[in-house]
Amino acid sequence: MFEYRATLDPSVIEDISRRKLAAAKAGAMAGARSFRERAVTALRDDVRRAGLGDRLANTWRADVFPRNGASLTPAVFVWSNAPHIIAGHSMDGMVRGRSGNWLAIPTENAPRKAGRAQRAMTPTEVEAHFRGKLYTVPARSGNLLAFIRVDGRAVPMFVLVRQVALRPRLDWRRIGDDLAEAYADEISAGISEALGRA
Repeated sequence: MFEYRATLDPSVIEDISRRKLAAAKAGAMAGARSFRERAVTALRDDVRRAGLGDRLANTWRADVFPRNGASLTPAVFVWSNAPHIIAGHSMDGMVRGRSGNWLAIPTENAPRKAGRAQRAMTPTEVEAHFRGKLYTVPARSGNLLAFIRVDGRAVPMFVLVRQVALRPRLDWRRIGDDLAEAYADEISAGISEALGRA
């Protein structure tokens, strides 16, 4: 009968532990980066589904911390560069003009401003653009239509309303809650994959 026993130098065990820990940290960071992309994609898709365009969608950003080095417990911070616009499209309510003024909703005839924003001109900008004055005509709805003369024709530029009812178009809070449940899974999957390769 023979019996064989192996002994390991403690420094070898420490080296294996260090390599496994480093791999686990790298895996956790990879999982966090994967989650970051998943979160940003989900939130941007929500904006696009609401018909609010790429420009607002692309205001959603995310970053992984720590930015340098690695951690078993990385954090992902997600934010929008246009938080007030995102919030405005996420709630019910009424928007009223300041001091009882009318709200001007541009028609398809209102010119767009040059530049990246491409937003419709305001009534003041329309008057300056066409070198004329807007005039209003009552509409059957109780609103007003604002016209300006262009080459001798009356062109409707704005619908003037006292208030606008908002309905929620974005669901970022629910998306954030759903993503929170998936975060631990992404980190675990990243660690498992990295340890499998270590």
